[in-house]
Amino acid sequence: MNNKINCVVLDAVEEDFHPIWEVLSAVKGKLKNETEDQLIDSLVYSLNFLLKSRFVIVYEGYGFLGEQKPVVDFSVNRKFILDHMNDLKNKDYEGVDIRFSISESGTEFLIKNGKTEYFR
Repeated sequence: MNNKINCVVLDAVEEDFHPIWEVLSAVKGKLKNETEDQLIDSLVYSLNFLLKSRFVIVYEGYGFLGEQKPVVDFSVNRKFILDHMNDLKNKDYEGVDIRFSISESGTEFLIKNGKTEYFR
């Protein structure tokens, strides 16, 4: 497993609740030599590892002002990322939103495995 992408993803979701397009943007910014398809594949693999390891928690909600609830047994696939990667541009979206946040054990993993060169 590539600790660089895992640490970049954990860093991207470190504070508050983050939609998938924000996470993808952070990964694009750090893995500049990969194509968009490679980035999406890497993100799918990394997020599923982080979710299974309970380093990332998925929440669903509307405004994320306290009404959000954790989602159990969530997994990510290419379709999910492709369907939501342009949500920032979709101002009319009013449905349930899915967002990601780091867990306490994810913070410990990031502190232990994050290297300065990952974030340059």
